Amino acid sequence: MVGFAEGADGDASFSVAEITDVASVGGFSTLQVYGFTTDMELGVDESVLLSFNVGEGLDAESFEFWHRDYAVSPWTLIDPDLASYADGWVNFTVTGFSDYALTVPEPETYALVFGVLALTAVFSRRRR
Repeated sequence: MVGFAEGADGDASFSVAEITDVASVGGFSTLQVYGFTTDMELGVDESVLLSFNVGEGLDAESFEFWHRDYAVSPWTLIDPDLASYADGWVNFTVTGFSDYALTVPEPETYALVFGVLALTAVFSRRRR
């Protein structure tokens, strides 16, 4: 969902496309990946609110937001100025249009990390 301010002047082309060939970003499975394209210029102090419908029951504290410049740069972790999660929708603000991904580390990822840490502790104790 994309909203524009009331009284916005002029015409602009705008398109949104789901990016389906990105299964993971930053080592985590993606929930949603979209590319946003427009010829509209944002002012210096303007931002855009993006909303992804990801379903209910997720841990909002573990969401990670990623950005890249239209498949020509690597994904970078971003910290949006405003982010919220309610009724299955994740909302966050950005200052430009390009590719955005939303990830949530899955429980299996945490289990793997903690498992590796536990094995490391066991092996280091046995060496002593």
